[in-house]
Formats: sequence, C-alpha cells, structure tokens
Amino acid sequence: MNIQINSDYTPDALIVGGGIAGLQSALDLADQGLKVLVVERNSSIGGHMIALSKVYPTLDCASCITTPKMSSAAHHPNITILTNTEVEAIESTDGTHRVRLLQKPTYVNFDRCIGCRLCEYACDTEYPDPFEQGLGTVRAIAVPFTNAIPQKAILDAEHCGTCGTCARVCPTDAIEFDQQPRSLTIRTDAVIVASGFQLNAVTLKPQYNAQRSKNIIAPLALERLLAPHGPYGRVLRPSDGKIPSSVAFVQCAGSRDESIDIRAFGKGYEQFFQNAKAMGISFVRGKVARIHPVDGGDLSVHVESIEDAENPLQEHRHDLVVLAQGMVPGWNPSDSTPVACASDGFVATPMLTAPTCTTAPGIFVAGTAAGPKDIVDTIAEAGAAAMQVSQYLYQKRAAVLAS
Repeated sequence: MNIQINSDYTPDALIVGGGIAGLQSALDLADQGLKVLVVERNSSIGGHMIALSKVYPTLDCASCITTPKMSSAAHHPNITILTNTEVEAIESTDGTHRVRLLQKPTYVNFDRCIGCRLCEYACDTEYPDPFEQGLGTVRAIAVPFTNAIPQKAILDAEHCGTCGTCARVCPTDAIEFDQQPRSLTIRTDAVIVASGFQLNAVTLKPQYNAQRSKNIIAPLALERLLAPHGPYGRVLRPSDGKIPSSVAFVQCAGSRDESIDIRAFGKGYEQFFQNAKAMGISFVRGKVARIHPVDGGDLSVHVESIEDAENPLQEHRHDLVVLAQGMVPGWNPSDSTPVACASDGFVATPMLTAPTCTTAPGIFVAGTAAGPKDIVDTIAEAGAAAMQVSQYLYQKRAAVLAS
C-alpha cells in the first residue's frame, strides 16, 4: 500500500530501495509479522528488473517474476510503500535509527487518483521517457509505465506547460498544482540498504563516440527494445527504424581494461555461453580501440584481437553497438548515515561470514548496493538480510525484556 504517513509511524524495519532486493527483504520480514516501510526514490517500485526483457541464464520473463512480487508487497498488510521519496539522513542512537525522509511532490493526490489515465490522454506535452531509456516519449502527466505500482499519475513539473487541461478532465479532482515537498522523520529499529546500482555513462570513453551516434546504446536500452511492452514492440535501430542485422556487444565498456576472457562462473552460465556460440554468436577476445559512425548510420568497430596473431588489428561494421557499462553505486550512504563505503564506493561489508552486515549496528545491506551481482544472488542476499534483521530484532527485544 502507498499511503501518507506521519512521524509517529514506527515500523520494525525500514528498507531503502524498492527494487527486487528491497521487495524480497520486505516480503520476508512482513511474512514474519514485522511492520516494514519501503522507501523508493522513483515513481514506482520494481527497480531495474521490471524494465528487463528476460533474465539470465534461464531467459525467463523478467516482468513475470517481478510483477507478482511488486503486487504482493503493495497489498501486504504489514508493508507500507513510499514512492517519490528520498532518504536524506540516518542518525543512530542507542539502537534506534532516526531516518529523515523527503517526499517529492507528484502534484496528484494519490488518495483521489483512480489511475484512469484521462489526464495522460488529454496532455499534449511529451518528453523523452526515462523508463524507456529515452527511446520513446511520455506525457508530462502520466502513469510511469504499464505495470507500474502504484498505478497513479505523476506530473513532471519540469515539462508541464501549465495549461490546466489535466485538471479539467480529471473526474476526481486529483490534480494539485500547489503540492510542496514534505519532510518527515521515521524511527525504526533496523534498516536495510537496498539502493541498487547505476551504470557508467555510455559517453565515458570518448573514443567510442556514443555522443555522435544514436545507434550506440546502453544494455538497459537494448532490454527495452527487446521487451514485448517496449517502445517499438520489436528491435529497431534508434536513428532510422531499421531492423538491425548485425549487432556488436562491447563487454566491460569503461569498467575494466585488462585482457581477460569470458567469465561464466554461475550455475548454468557456461552452458549458456556454449549455446550462444552454437547459435552463431561470434566472441572476439580483444580490446575495442575505437568506434566511429560511417555512412548510412552504421558503425565501424576497430578491435585489437588477442587471439588472431596474423591479423590482430581488425575492423568490423555493424548496424548497432551495445556498450556493456560497469555498475556504480546507486546511492552513497556514507555522506549522511553511519554506514561506511568501501574503496569502490559500494557499501562496506567487513564480515566475510555475514555479507549483509555493515559497519553500523542495526543497518544491513542487500543486493547491488553492496557490489555488482546477478539477480539470483541479489534475491538470495535479500533473504539473508531479512533473516539478519529478524535475528537482530529478536536479540534486541529479548535483551530489553531481560533487563
């Protein structure tokens, strides 16, 4: 449920982030009878996973996995969800954490909004859709995406033309142009940091010329092209709508420069790699020196091959290039919380035997907030973090009763 709460609301645990890690931890704790508050900075829960087409290596539908968890969390009586909300600071004293939150205005009264989307249909202002990685457009007031939770309209003040059309067509008078940011402080006994990740910019390496071609894209943009509910309904080249016949993937683009081979370390990963080669996918071990646009919107990829000694300098022409960027932390808690970060910027986990414990008692971490990992490990770690919180709360309350 997504409701307005006051500072006297005291959940047993607060979770920073409503992606797959945060949702899994919330559900595991809520099923034990604990009250959980999930704080999500975006307009919908689901994180990056809800935007994916399929998951690796089983190629199961990502939405089919994520949407039920989103729905379960939204309807669970022990879970409260706050979207469009930032964590500004966490102060810890005597085992109690005071979490200062900032709720950003949506300019729509969620209690009145029925998700009919009449305001969206009436709006004539569009801008590049961040959920679609800029490949499609979205109206200035709209439900964030098809299976967003909550299914409530959000007005983007930066792009709104203030024509008032949305307010005139709204059947429940839900539009509130005078909404202001709202600050509140929540007290809780435990916190899980599940703030996820971001990707390096595709323009990080200037020699790849991503700024010069729309056909050099990020992997999350490719996921939206592949998704059945994506911007085009099929894979089309962004510059001209051409169906690409040749696609190049540049691995570790801007995240690592060592000359290494494929790392297929997980269960089923090596078999996936072998199946990909059997399907005709060519894996070239080497370094991409530069990429530059050529006539017709195609791209010339210059590669220094490690395996081909007779022809080490190669040039390949492709319709589309995907830069697989490196992960960086989605949030830096060390600036405003007792939690320390490691040298790579991710949350530090000093105990090898307890990978969800941070440097701050009562504050735990799950998923890619602690470092890059796949979905399977993220979900497993989220469950571990929930159990750590449960154990911590039990021991804390047992000590209070004993005293």
